[in-house]
Amino acid sequence: MRGFGVLCVLALAAWSAAQDSWARYRVLVRNAEEAQRVSDCELGLFSEQVSIPETDLIVGPQEQYKLWALQLPYTKISDLPNPYGWNRLPRPRTINYRTAYYRYDEIIGQYEEWRAQFPQYVTRQQIGSSIQGRPIWAYRISRSPVVSTSVRHVFMVNCGIHAREWISPAVGLHVFRQLIDSQINGFTDFTTNFSLRTMLRNADYYFIPVHNPDGYEYTWTTNRMWRKNRRQNTSTTFGVDLNRNFGTGWGGAGSSGNPSSDTYRGTAAFSEPESRAIRDHVNRIGKLSAFIDFHSYGEYILWPWGYTLDLAPGDAWLRASGLAMKTAIAAQHGHQYTAGPTASTLYLASGGTKDWYYAQFDAASYTVELRDTGQNGFLLPASQIFDTQNEAWAGFKALALRMHLR
Repeated sequence: MRGFGVLCVLALAAWSAAQDSWARYRVLVRNAEEAQRVSDCELGLFSEQVSIPETDLIVGPQEQYKLWALQLPYTKISDLPNPYGWNRLPRPRTINYRTAYYRYDEIIGQYEEWRAQFPQYVTRQQIGSSIQGRPIWAYRISRSPVVSTSVRHVFMVNCGIHAREWISPAVGLHVFRQLIDSQINGFTDFTTNFSLRTMLRNADYYFIPVHNPDGYEYTWTTNRMWRKNRRQNTSTTFGVDLNRNFGTGWGGAGSSGNPSSDTYRGTAAFSEPESRAIRDHVNRIGKLSAFIDFHSYGEYILWPWGYTLDLAPGDAWLRASGLAMKTAIAAQHGHQYTAGPTASTLYLASGGTKDWYYAQFDAASYTVELRDTGQNGFLLPASQIFDTQNEAWAGFKALALRMHLR
């Protein structure tokens, strides 16, 4: 038996050594226990979250043993580019946010350009700082330069909470610019109904251009597939998943207490300065009508709850609005997004943004998982940016036009 054990160890070592490149593997996840096992593992997620019946993982060189240790059926899907070589790829000299991805400073620079051009509509506020000291900005679009508690509706858009999801900040830029143009045009592109246009004019729109600036920059300089923020957890582990760090359902299934996991939830709810910045900002506003957290990938429209399989109290309205978004998105380029509550549509995901906003403010809260359905995943080609932006704008408008029904 001892000789057999040595042979097994040698075979495993040889098998691991044979994996000398990055690859995407799909594991079969059949129940809650197996899903939590995947959540706690140290392999990177290629899926947006752990899901039943299958989840895609990133396996790097010498990491086959981690895949084997899960003791789950798996299939290799494809090779992946080295995420540590991304910063060496050339960029065009002239870039446009509709055709190229922007770095963090370029994103903020574009918002600042619009703030200078349209001071009657656009203001900004630093709502906090990241773990490494980068400012977290909230940009506001309103017909009033002064924040007023009498405004009827507040709509908030969050972008870039997961670092590697570059299409999210790109979509935020487009939706923000479309809203500026709509303000200038009197919202005639929203609706021909005068009373509804009046209501929309009385809404304030807040955008968080990049919720996780440290992680986002890290995807440009070091590791293209990085997901979390850049907190140092131990001497060798970094990062908290900010979308598992919010208070509602914190610590539950679909998150992990392992600091090496991609879904590591942190030491406590709102342990991270990035999460606290958003929480404190909305608490200062004191109200919230609607919220969208743009993510990738998978083409989903998801609403509460994520931390439990129970239906949210307002599920009927959330469903109707989610389906309206789905219809509006499909009308652009034919992409049929899947719509439903997070937990029953994918799997449990505890401590997420939309659950907290819904529980705290009864806000119409959605996660929109943008393109695509898995062929490119987080590495969505720049050629698909503009079409994805158009789909997101259509979904945004569909939700904005339903706010008056609540």
